[in-house]
This record gives sequence, C-alpha cells and structure tokens, in this order.
Amino acid sequence: MTGADGAGRDRTARRPAPSGPAEPRASGQGASGQGSSGQGAAELRVDLSSAVPVYEQIRSQVAALVAVGALAPGDRLPASRDLARDLAIAVGTVQRAYRELEAGGVVVSRRRVGTVIAAPPRGAAREGSPAPAGGADLLGRTRELVRAARAAGLSDEAVLDMVRGALRTGGG
Repeated sequence: MTGADGAGRDRTARRPAPSGPAEPRASGQGASGQGSSGQGAAELRVDLSSAVPVYEQIRSQVAALVAVGALAPGDRLPASRDLARDLAIAVGTVQRAYRELEAGGVVVSRRRVGTVIAAPPRGAAREGSPAPAGGADLLGRTRELVRAARAAGLSDEAVLDMVRGALRTGGG
C-alpha cells in the first residue's frame, strides 16, 4: 500500500479467485491478478492523480469485472470500510461507488449480507453485464483484441482510446 509520505499515487485492493459467493478479501498493493474469466485474482486500483473521480474508478472497475464474468451474481463486495481502509481513501467515496452500482442494477445492498453482485434482469441488459445474445462470443473476441494489443505493445489507455473512438464513429 502507498505510504503516508505520498510516494505513490496508485492504490490497489485485491480480490481472490471466486470460489462461490464468498466475500472478497482486500489486501495491499503489489498483488498481481489475472482478473478475467475468474482465474487468478481481480484487483481494484485507484489513481489519486487521475482526473476521473475515485468513486467512478471503483464503479467502472466493478462493472467491468461483472461484464467479463470475474464477479458473478451473489459474489460479495468488500465492506465499504474495509475497501476504504485498504485503498487509503474515504469511506464515503466507496459508499458513493456502491450507490452508483446499485442504481445501475449491478449490485444490491442488504442488511446483514452486505453488497452483492445482482442477478441480471430477465431479458434485459444492464450496465456491467454481457449481452445475452452472442455475449460469450463477443467477450472472447474482446479478450483476443486485448491479447493482440498487448502483443503489439499498446498501452491499456491506447486500446481504450481506440475502442472509444470506434464507439463514437459507429464502428465503421
């Protein structure tokens, strides 16, 4: 974890490989994870120097982990206090991210259970969930794109910029 001296701006919390609906543990920085298809560990990272608000970084990463199947319905997210402590951020920041996820239908919060990944609504796509028709094929093609981009030496940001550009221009 980043020390109080401000030597680093990135903060990381790790989630172990899913083994059913158990609560993910969060641990310090430096843990590397696979994150896709439930193999290895998924990480939540926040960049305190980013223009993107920290709550939005958390929200988008959890939604992405749900979309690729690394988090499944019933998986519990860390308690907001635990995640805030592990990332060295304010509890209210994590709570806002969880509220945004709940508003998008990605998670549900229940007393005594905590915040869990929601079951997808029948016949409807929700933020963070793969499309029902052709979703598995599209996810496989997305993973191939990531492998090809990494093999070509492209940064994650460069790939995301390309995808955002394709989305804005209609993909054609």
